Amino acid sequence: MAGSQSSLSRRSLRSYPVRGALLRSLRRSLGWTQEQAAREAHASDRFIRKAEAGGPLELRSIALLAALYSTRERPLTPLELLAEQSAALPVSVNGDARHLVDWLDAIWNIGRLEAIDESADPQLSFHCELGTLNSPSEFRRRIDRIRRSFSGFCLQIHEASESGGTAACLWQMTMKHTGVWRGIDASHRQVAAWGTTTVRFQSGRIVEGWEHWDPQLAAHNDTH
Repeated sequence: MAGSQSSLSRRSLRSYPVRGALLRSLRRSLGWTQEQAAREAHASDRFIRKAEAGGPLELRSIALLAALYSTRERPLTPLELLAEQSAALPVSVNGDARHLVDWLDAIWNIGRLEAIDESADPQLSFHCELGTLNSPSEFRRRIDRIRRSFSGFCLQIHEASESGGTAACLWQMTMKHTGVWRGIDASHRQVAAWGTTTVRFQSGRIVEGWEHWDPQLAAHNDTH
């Protein structure tokens, strides 16, 4: 799930050292050059070189690499790519990061969808797997769509950071596949997905957001 991130490039969120040697090994195991990996990631050669040099990288970039190099036989999580995994343990957060964490908790763990309208600006622009959603009501329909296919949501926040009115978090979601998802009938299995959510606040409300889910979700990544 990726949307336009151009306005985020000017903002400095917390970055983390990554396991450059592992990333290089993963790329080579797929038979890719750095240029090929960059094309697959829709990123620049410089991004791949920086990752293989150990970073540091923002959470959304680490999640992108985990998705890029994951295979059915060897699914990766963003935590596995961190040079120091203790850096991504749950932390106490405040300000905009706390606002984002509480918003996601209300939507997914509590199921209180009213939180969408309470925190989102009426002109919300949210970039995700469906493209760009242009209102809180469109965003809510997306959540309803996911909830028709899955149940028993448990969202765990592994890291959150903020800077200059922008907040981001790395999370893991577990849920049960109980309805049709992308043409695939319900398996009634527990599945897990990693992802990142980044939002921009203005006057205390979310005016823009970007969300990336691990595409392994579409392939029923079993948690057993």
